[in-house]
Amino acid sequence: MKQTLKAFLPPFRGLLGEGPPALRCGLQLLAAGATASRGLLGSGLDLADCGWRHLLREPALPLPLFATAPRDLADFDPADLDRAWQLVQRLDPAVLQAADLLGWAHQFWLAEEKDRVFAQRRATPSGKVEGADVAPATQLYTEDYMVEFLLQNSLAVAWQAPGKRSSRARWSWPLQLPADRPAGGQKADELTLLDPACGAGNFLLAAFAMLDAMRQAEGEKASGRRCEAILAKNLHGVDIDRLAVDLAQTALWMQAAVRSPGFDNWSLVTEHLTVVDHPYGSLAPTEELTDPLARSVLERTYSAVIANPPYMGAANLPLPMKEYLAQRYPTGKRDLYAAFLLRCRELTAPSGRTAMVTQQSWMFLQSYAALRAGVRGRGGLLRETAIETLAHLGPGAFDDISGEVVNVALFVLANRTPADDHRLTAIRLPDSSSTRKRELLRTAATAMRQDKPTPGSHRATQADLLHVQGAPLCYWLAPRFLQLLAGPQVKDAADLCQGLRTTDNARFVRLQQEQPPDGQRWFAYSKGGRYQKWTPLDWHVVDFENNGAEIESLALAKYPYLDGNSDWVIGSRHRYGEAGLTYSCNCRGSLGVRRLPAGSIFDPKGPGLFPRTIPADALMASLSARVTSYLLRAICPVLDFNPGYVAQAPLPPEACWPELAAYGSACVEAKERLAPGALAEAVSAEAEKETVPPKTTYLQRRLLTELRQAAVLHTLEGGLERLAARALELGESDQQAMYAEVGLPAGCQPLLAGYDRLPAGTGRSITATDESARLLSASLAAAPRLPATNKRKRDLQRRLQAMFAAGPAGAWLEEEGPSLFPTETFLESLAVRLGLHPVSVYGLLEESAAEEGWRCPAEEARLLEEAFTAALLESASSDPLWRQGVLTLAGPWDELQALLHRRLAPCAGEGWTDAWQTLFGKPWQNWLCEDFFRRHMLQFRRRPVLWQLQSGRFGRQGEPAYACLVDYRQLSEGALPAAAESAGESRAVRDWKRKLQQVMTAGFRPANAPADAKGDPYQPDRNEGVRVNIAPLQRAGLLAAPVLAPRDCERALQDRRVWRAARRGTKGKE
Repeated sequence: MKQTLKAFLPPFRGLLGEGPPALRCGLQLLAAGATASRGLLGSGLDLADCGWRHLLREPALPLPLFATAPRDLADFDPADLDRAWQLVQRLDPAVLQAADLLGWAHQFWLAEEKDRVFAQRRATPSGKVEGADVAPATQLYTEDYMVEFLLQNSLAVAWQAPGKRSSRARWSWPLQLPADRPAGGQKADELTLLDPACGAGNFLLAAFAMLDAMRQAEGEKASGRRCEAILAKNLHGVDIDRLAVDLAQTALWMQAAVRSPGFDNWSLVTEHLTVVDHPYGSLAPTEELTDPLARSVLERTYSAVIANPPYMGAANLPLPMKEYLAQRYPTGKRDLYAAFLLRCRELTAPSGRTAMVTQQSWMFLQSYAALRAGVRGRGGLLRETAIETLAHLGPGAFDDISGEVVNVALFVLANRTPADDHRLTAIRLPDSSSTRKRELLRTAATAMRQDKPTPGSHRATQADLLHVQGAPLCYWLAPRFLQLLAGPQVKDAADLCQGLRTTDNARFVRLQQEQPPDGQRWFAYSKGGRYQKWTPLDWHVVDFENNGAEIESLALAKYPYLDGNSDWVIGSRHRYGEAGLTYSCNCRGSLGVRRLPAGSIFDPKGPGLFPRTIPADALMASLSARVTSYLLRAICPVLDFNPGYVAQAPLPPEACWPELAAYGSACVEAKERLAPGALAEAVSAEAEKETVPPKTTYLQRRLLTELRQAAVLHTLEGGLERLAARALELGESDQQAMYAEVGLPAGCQPLLAGYDRLPAGTGRSITATDESARLLSASLAAAPRLPATNKRKRDLQRRLQAMFAAGPAGAWLEEEGPSLFPTETFLESLAVRLGLHPVSVYGLLEESAAEEGWRCPAEEARLLEEAFTAALLESASSDPLWRQGVLTLAGPWDELQALLHRRLAPCAGEGWTDAWQTLFGKPWQNWLCEDFFRRHMLQFRRRPVLWQLQSGRFGRQGEPAYACLVDYRQLSEGALPAAAESAGESRAVRDWKRKLQQVMTAGFRPANAPADAKGDPYQPDRNEGVRVNIAPLQRAGLLAAPVLAPRDCERALQDRRVWRAARRGTKGKE
């Protein structure tokens, strides 16, 4: 039905136009079609012959949806209305007769309006969502399976079913009920239900059908009486949106009329279903409501209050409403849905049930700790209500919302104090699609009723959750994990510090390769980034001259509400420069801790950790073990591990600190040996002793050396995992549950018999210290073994050969399924996908490379390309071929080849030119001219060190008259004229020189500068970075390929003017 509607609406809307009148008219036509399709209008009105006009002008149905119709329809072209009605008539009767047709049509129609509201909000950050924009911004029609699940676990649970064989047996969503739920229930006549944000009435429609079945089961046979009783006694609803309420009333009348032909008690449909004419809707104080119907509905309590409330964070709300929520619902003030949760509790009768669809954030975020656990041990949902049922769906629960925009939980709260041993019943399905969630939820519910729990099904003692700081609802954790969260924490032994917010990274942050030689201004900057353990992620530097005075001044001017307090911006200034630890916050729920070198500054996304009592390497090792990520994922649903969450990670017993520190140090050493320089040294030493397989090429040897060193690292990491599990006293079942979610590390995979030892006596030791060797040996000894049957070995070799040949970016990554945890090396990816220990994977690769010639062209090309770039960069600062930082790209190439050979042969072999032709399909000279600059840009994250300037393009038609590389590190006013001097005097070169001269004269002048503005000559300053200094050259068309996006090119020039003016102002104040 939904797909049909989505295809139907665009042409339908095209005929009616935009705006509220068109929306109401379109929904009236759909309602008329639905009514006619059900045969509810009698024989006196032939809608097929334009009788629908009579329905709109002189309503045959005394319902508000039609009573407010435009009587003369003057706003619409009659021909367009006729065509629109014909579209309605062509709809499948099954679509027209769907109970939720009007609700879905309303939501799909408003989708563009919703996009408009939020686009306007993004364009005006200080703007708020209010007035007429609230309804489209918060409209989210509830999926039918969510409606059924919540009703069957709330309203149905409250019903006292007659006998054993009743309607309840036909319901497929109830979970097995908690043992401490009170016995008994209410008759259908006594049940009352309220939806305080009813929208188009999806919950009310399903409840109507459920209550009708209940009343039939109790023996009430007259359909008319059943319908009248349901509308008069059972169902109640309110909403802030007039049109949505009209749709709900119409849909409910159709439900009654289908069940009881001739039903015409119109007043019952509108008596308990009305509009709340107040900007705060159901959250408003009842004494401020002017409509007596709305006041009467919201003054009483109900057997079940069920809702999918609006979701909107406080940042989007107007100030008066924010202040009202803070005063009336302080623990739910951060989002409308949280305030509704508290309001729904107020509207629920004692021992009644609150059933809701909300975002999951209230279950975990620290900002909702008081909502969950109260304040100072008093109040809170976990103390005052019994969570009976919870379906934790996560992202993708709504068919029409992709990604992780809305992370959903369905839950039912009993409005009574829970017993000490009360156990909640929960199903956790956060990682499946909407269709799969529906199927898995139904299967799990059926299994739990039969006392046959499925994976993802849990029963947890609610009181145990209160022992964890902030009481996050990590109901799926085994008791041991809850004990760890309630025990000693990292914050007891270390300081976790917020870092520097520059508030303008383009101005104050550079990549390492851009850093000018100014040790008083630029400092290493730990800025988050990718997942990486052990060794520093040295990508950035930050301008922190004069202890950050310029950053501080800018921020205080930019954010006047800081009122002179710069702590939020400057962060933990007293810890800057101190050696410690850091990590990247946002790595999708994976914590990898690494060393923070002395002299560094850190960022909010790469916070600082400074141990007080525990050794730094021990803390690094403990936090990098998978158990920490597992527990942080449980208490932090957004998977952005800010310091407040990491502070709650469990602290291992002090007796284990020395061994943890030893593992941490050994892993750092092993990771450092993976650096390109260390690997090249190892390869050269091994080649001299001829300990590598003779048939392998030099690049194969280099790759095998890298893989072997990675095997050492991951073996040590496996040993660390076992130590962490022992230190925290995790049982076998605890570890199984943990690794099912975070993945079994490569070093914990089983070894293959016969491939369970690293080769000995290779050139230089694979570990630098006896302690590392001891840990490596112990880690290997503790790993489980698999027998090397012929079938198993053949299967592993077949899969491994295909994966190895395809390289680390091959299609096998998708075919083998996603990894549950980031991998840092090619070998680690192979080991995890194969389910085999890295040492065994390496052993199979080494054997097959020697005997069968296995190759990985992608990795060999990477190694050769990295060595080539390093050779060019090294030569630029010392070789006479570079003149004032300029290298001409033209033959003869003998001198440049000799220069490169001196640097490449030791790390890529004497035959590197032949290898180049094989791997890249062209000579190195062609690749240098045609491909190098684009690849170099990617290698250096679009901040290249070597800039390729040329007068034309390389290609099949020929080559430019002049091309050169310019070394950014030697960039000066004289560098570009030096390039021009060696360019020759052809026509194309003269044109190129003319453009270059324009750059030299006024290259930094923005395009929007006044006509009488002075020229801004090209006087590069490395403090302003590659982005600013390369922009004039790109704008003039002098580069081999664009480095910046077109808009950013001009913005960079404007930024330069702003920065220089601000810096002059700062210097003037000094």
